[in-house]
Order: sequence, then C-alpha cells, then structure tokens
Amino acid sequence: MLVGFDDDLAGEATRLSKRIRGLLTGIHPALERAIGPRISHPAVLETLSRCGGPTGIHRRDGAR
Repeated sequence: MLVGFDDDLAGEATRLSKRIRGLLTGIHPALERAIGPRISHPAVLETLSRCGGPTGIHRRDGAR
C-alpha cells in the first residue's frame, strides 16, 4: 500500500511540474528554457509564487 502511495505522489509531482512548464512555455518561452530543468527547485517555485510570473519578475528586477 505504501509503495502505491509513493507512486501516486511521484506521479502527481511530475504532472504538476509538467503543467507549470507547459504554462511557462505558452507565456514566456525564454523563461521556461532558463528555469525549465530546475522548475521543482524551492527557490524557483518561491520566486514564481511571490512574483506571479514573468511580468512580476521583470517588475521586481526593475524596482531596484
């Protein structure tokens, strides 16, 4: 039973990372190419959640 649960969690994590990468590809392909392989890294996820995507990242970078 635990092995099946682990498989479900791994499948869900894969599905979510592919979904995020698919959305980034549609919104900002260059950003997806830059962070795509590291999409599951906590720092990348935190940046995306705090800034709200490519536009928010650009706005925060320009605010310095």
